[in-house]
Amino acid sequence: KIRVVYHGVESNLRGAKPLAGPVAPPYAVERGAELARFELGSSVILLARPGEVTLDASLAPGQPIRMGQGIGRIERR
Repeated sequence: KIRVVYHGVESNLRGAKPLAGPVAPPYAVERGAELARFELGSSVILLARPGEVTLDASLAPGQPIRMGQGIGRIERR
């Protein structure tokens, strides 16, 4: 999705119609302020044999994970 901060409209909705025209009232944007964001979700799927990986115990199912965040460690045999 692409979400703008000044309007509740969302992109990529099934059956959505194009939205054209100005958004009233005009939205004031300060230099460096967020205007919009890409919401690029993904999933983490980890396959390992039993005992090969120890997951971080503080993680909960459905918890967001940021790119580069550690989720556990590989056990060396």
